[in-house]
Amino acid sequence: MPKVLVFLFLLILAFHNISTSFCFAAINAEYSGSPSEVDSDQSFPVAITISGGSSGKNYYIKLGFQKESGANYFGYTKNNNGDWVNIDDSLEKFFRIELDNEGSWVGQIEIKPNIESTGFDGQGNYYLKLCRITEGGSETWYTNGSVITINQTSEITPTTALTPTPKPTEVKATATYKINKSVGIDGETISSVKVYVDGSYTHHYDDEVLEFCDGCFCDDSKEINCGFGEHEIKLVKTGYHDWSETKGIYAGDWFEINPEMAEIEPTSTPTNTPTLTPTITNTPTPEASASATTVPASDSGILVDSLATSSVSSSTSGDVLGETVEEVEKESNSRGKALAGGLIVIGGVAFLSAGFFSGKGGFRSDRIEE
Repeated sequence: MPKVLVFLFLLILAFHNISTSFCFAAINAEYSGSPSEVDSDQSFPVAITISGGSSGKNYYIKLGFQKESGANYFGYTKNNNGDWVNIDDSLEKFFRIELDNEGSWVGQIEIKPNIESTGFDGQGNYYLKLCRITEGGSETWYTNGSVITINQTSEITPTTALTPTPKPTEVKATATYKINKSVGIDGETISSVKVYVDGSYTHHYDDEVLEFCDGCFCDDSKEINCGFGEHEIKLVKTGYHDWSETKGIYAGDWFEINPEMAEIEPTSTPTNTPTLTPTITNTPTPEASASATTVPASDSGILVDSLATSSVSSSTSGDVLGETVEEVEKESNSRGKALAGGLIVIGGVAFLSAGFFSGKGGFRSDRIEE
């Protein structure tokens, strides 16, 4: 039995350890450095490490005390400007963080009790808790079981009870547009997908909640209007086709999207095919043989001497037929023979020629083309 009691005692101490790790949503966080006892006017730093988030994601952090589950939170948190912010103050006044390229943030945030708050129930033990707030205003509280004793060292300033003047409750009209984590065609998760509203980069990534209202902005610099009306929401990631849609967003609307982005296929470069240039080769024309055959000169029955055969070469330059006959006539004259007449065939064309000597060197010929 003593061993069992010792084990339970050690287990309880482990839950109350100063350094405790816990997990919320998809983000891991650790904090340490909180004392076991503080005075009501004493502040102290809390070391916080956040990991497992999306690169460039922005959140707001505040710390608070709680007497028991269901009771009101209370306390002051020091913001980035060094100002103390009450736990019930507006979102933009709290400590703002931005996750680095690895989706992490490491730093210290200071806290102190606020005994003027309705959540303070006098001196005693209180739980220390952490709250993560999205830029859309969604709050999530986390506890690691740490208990801190708050000693009341100052008197609570009494307040004079006044009869409040009834005022109509003002409810801020808003609309919500929730962007879940982007995935590829095969369902794989895509990281660092940028969010654009109406063509302007919000400097936020997906897994984001956009809040629309009169006077709202979609970026931290308050340059991109997120008022009611029609808006184009676009998601951009290098190597993927853009995802976008245009919607009319008005008071009371609530949208949730699960974007799917298709990867861009690489473009192939065409290969040039060489063009073959044909080479034209001239083939010489075979020689045509021209022959002269003796034929009757006329119907009188007189026969003409045979003309010696002469070879005439056809040319691709197209010799004039008259020049060829002239060469034949010159050859005949040089031989000194009387040419009575003859049929000359040159390149398949027949010529009928008749002639005679008249005096010295005289020659007459007539050509008839068939």
